[in-house]
Amino acid sequence: LEDVEKQLAAVSIREARPPRLHPLLQQAMSEGQCTSSKFALALRGVAFRWGHAGPGADCPDEAVPSQMRAAMSHMRYVVEPLEAAGYSVDVHGVTYPCRHLNALRQTYGGRMVSGFLLLEPPGSQREGFRAAWRRVVDHAREHGACYSAVIVLRFDLILKQPVPHLVQDVGGEDKVLFPFWTEQVRDGGELFTSDVLHYASWRWAKR
Repeated sequence: LEDVEKQLAAVSIREARPPRLHPLLQQAMSEGQCTSSKFALALRGVAFRWGHAGPGADCPDEAVPSQMRAAMSHMRYVVEPLEAAGYSVDVHGVTYPCRHLNALRQTYGGRMVSGFLLLEPPGSQREGFRAAWRRVVDHAREHGACYSAVIVLRFDLILKQPVPHLVQDVGGEDKVLFPFWTEQVRDGGELFTSDVLHYASWRWAKR
C-alpha cells in the first residue's frame, strides 16, 4: 500500500486546465434551482472490488492499487475541474464494509462531509443507487443547503476525461444525464443501461 501511495503522489492531478463552467449552469442557478456554488459527488457500489467478487468479499490488498487509481481519477476529472472553476465539492460514499476504506477517506479528505454509509451485504444495485441519492438529499436537508447538481459514480470507475466538460458538451447542465447504451447480460434476458455515471441538476435530484 505504501508503494502505491508513493506512485500516486508522483502523478500530477493538475495537468488539465479546465475552462470555467458553461453559462447555462449559472442561468439554471439564477432561476431558483439553487443559489449554492457547490456540487455533490456521490460514490456508490463495491469499493476495493477484486475480480468478480461482490459485496462482503474480503477486500484483499491486491484490490488497493486499482481502487486508488479510480479515486485519484475522481479527484482529477471531477473534483479538481469544479474547484478550479470556483465551486466546492461535497463527497458522499455508500458502500459495504471493507478494511481499506480509510485510504479513501484520506484521498477525498475534508470534502467527505458525511463519511461512509455502510450497507449490509449482499445488497443490490438498486439499493445502493437509491441510498446514494438519499444520502445527498438528506444531508442537504439536515444542513438547510442545496447543490448546483449531483454526480453519481461507481467507486471502481476510472475516469479518463473531465465529467464537467462532458456535461457541457451535451448541454446537460439543467438535465438528468445517464449512459444510454444498453447491455443484455444473458441470452434473451432483459436490457440494462450502464450504471457507471449519472448526473442531475438539483431541481431533479432533490425529488
